[in-house]
Amino acid sequence: MDRPDRLGPPCAATVSVTAPPAAPVTVRVTGDLGPRGLVALDVALKDAVLDGALVVEVDLDDVSFTKGAVLATLVAARRRCRRSGVALTVHCVDPAMSRLLTITGLDGSLRRPAVVAPAVTGSAAT
Repeated sequence: MDRPDRLGPPCAATVSVTAPPAAPVTVRVTGDLGPRGLVALDVALKDAVLDGALVVEVDLDDVSFTKGAVLATLVAARRRCRRSGVALTVHCVDPAMSRLLTITGLDGSLRRPAVVAPAVTGSAAT
């Protein structure tokens, strides 16, 4: 009997990890964050903690689609980080995702970096 893949279509998200020496580990996600992307994100976050990171930054700015399941992944990562003494930050500019983080109370427990206003260019009238 032919069984459909339980994780759905191939992963449309890219999960990349940047870990410069003595700096925070950045886990950046781009594209559609479906079930396979969530697995890749979870593995990247686990690996960052196991590899001894002191700070892990999750960058969701370039995620074009995600499901609420990303919250479970972030909660699990928060627990692992707390147990290991690792600071976890999440950065996302998507208003819907930011609202989800606020509604669930994750915005207070996941430190989010301050949003820096873009520089204003041109001359100001005085």
